[in-house]
Amino acid sequence: MPNDYDSNYSLMSLTLEISSCLLINKKYGTSIIQLICNKLISQYPYKMAWIGLLESDGSIHIESVAGETAAYLNKEELRWDTAANLRNPLVTCILKQKPVCLEIKSADEQFGKKWDDFLINTHSNSLLLQPLFNDSKCMGLLCIHSKLSESFLNKTECALLAMIAQHLSCYYES
Repeated sequence: MPNDYDSNYSLMSLTLEISSCLLINKKYGTSIIQLICNKLISQYPYKMAWIGLLESDGSIHIESVAGETAAYLNKEELRWDTAANLRNPLVTCILKQKPVCLEIKSADEQFGKKWDDFLINTHSNSLLLQPLFNDSKCMGLLCIHSKLSESFLNKTECALLAMIAQHLSCYYES
């Protein structure tokens, strides 16, 4: 397992590469978004990455997904409206407009059995939900699943992932 310095350096390099892809390859549309998800799961310990856009009916449209358990997202009803449940990490992330980290060891207590099952079914020990903004309004999410518990405690790592989300937001704005 890489140390924090190696992980941060590697993630910083990946962040720059993703930013370049988004700036240079805008004409490729959703295929570039798929490339971004693929690049994210190439970074240890990430095992799945997906981008979901908020729909007016309260659902989340999965724009792109990469990872070994990606098929599970098609079966899961992902909703962001408050009718979905206020103990929903998606709702929390969107309404508070802040990242939410979900851990397997506290998912049931924090957000209920559904989210504990979601992490188990996707073979994830940690999940980071990073909001995507358009004119200071949340328009979607960047979601990253990790193999490791407490994967998103490193402040540098979280700052770099927030930067990737910010670049994705800019990509969707125009």
